[in-house]
Amino acid sequence: MTKNDLIISPSVLLSLNISPNQYVFMLCIKDGLESILFQLSNSSFKLSDSEIQDLVDKGLLINNNRPNERYLKRFEVTSQVFELDMEVDNEFSDKFLALFPQRAGSRLLFAHNKDLNKMFSVFFKNYNYTKEEIIKGTELYLYNENKNDFGKYILNPINFIYKDGIGSTLAMYCELAKTEVTNNDNWNQKIL
Repeated sequence: MTKNDLIISPSVLLSLNISPNQYVFMLCIKDGLESILFQLSNSSFKLSDSEIQDLVDKGLLINNNRPNERYLKRFEVTSQVFELDMEVDNEFSDKFLALFPQRAGSRLLFAHNKDLNKMFSVFFKNYNYTKEEIIKGTELYLYNENKNDFGKYILNPINFIYKDGIGSTLAMYCELAKTEVTNNDNWNQKIL
């Protein structure tokens, strides 16, 4: 995965009842990337007038164009979809950090709230997972690490969220947690 990859959470698409193309359209409008939409329109990416009108009807997009006009600069995104769960506070950081053991082998696993909040801000800009999905993904990761290696190789919480050259282990486990089969809601009863 590269820095320029776009990851779209299926849960966001389902909650808003929109297509991936509609999501990309709104994201480009929000970020002022109309030139990318123009380039994409010459490829397989096509957004019909009815798909745009659907976004307007759902209150996700404002069309400031006159009738029969379609200037991209005149569209405005009204949805908070790109800011879902992006505000990270010390309470969430404490809850996240409390999941980790104090040690992994002989290493201390420690992180300051300030550093966690900064890393989560970056994470939420690149991935569309909720705080609940993050907690479940973290629980699954820690369960697997404790089961497989007795917790010796657990990543530091900061590196678990994102590490240069590796990417986000957290994002991978958030996705895995969505598809895990369980006997019940207790992570200790996972069927792996």
